[in-house]
Amino acid sequence: MTFTTLEDVGKFYRNYAKAAGFSTRVRSTNRKENEIKNQLITCSREEK
Repeated sequence: MTFTTLEDVGKFYRNYAKAAGFSTRVRSTNRKENEIKNQLITCSREEK
């Protein structure tokens, strides 16, 4: 999938996670010159 803004991505995954019965968190963010290039969103219960 491709999104226009990072906020759109966050909304989509929060809504999906809520419907599927889990929550999410940002695991890592890659930046280049203060601009976010990549962000990994994962289940908040990962590694537990």
